[in-house]
Amino acid sequence: MEDAKVVDLIRRMRHDLGNYLQVIGGYAELGRTKEISAYVGQINAGMISERLLFEKTAPEAALYLFQVLLFAHELGILLKYKDLQLQSHQRLGEQNQPYRALADIADQLNDMDDDPEVHLSFNESEQGILMVFECEQLAGGRVEVWA
Repeated sequence: MEDAKVVDLIRRMRHDLGNYLQVIGGYAELGRTKEISAYVGQINAGMISERLLFEKTAPEAALYLFQVLLFAHELGILLKYKDLQLQSHQRLGEQNQPYRALADIADQLNDMDDDPEVHLSFNESEQGILMVFECEQLAGGRVEVWA
């Protein structure tokens, strides 16, 4: 991975960490310990689901998909990986996916108050890579995109 991409990844992670700490600090100032506990639980659950990336994919693919997670956060989407039947991320990178699909989905979900939770599965076959996005707020509950 290029140095500039590593720096960008670290910058985005620091930004997210700063946001988490700001929310926790706000709850602490208000004495809302139950909300702190619930929020830390949400963060922990997200980290547990991210672990799938690093356990089930090759290192380069894991980094690529982790960048996708951070991009989704910037769009206001809580992205969770569900099934990672993916041999290589090269085809995704060539087509700028799932970035493009997430931007389209964010447009569909932009009127929501809370960050929607979107589950993403990959199924690679001879035809390509099928990406399945599932979210209750999407029309039909899911969007399928081929890369």
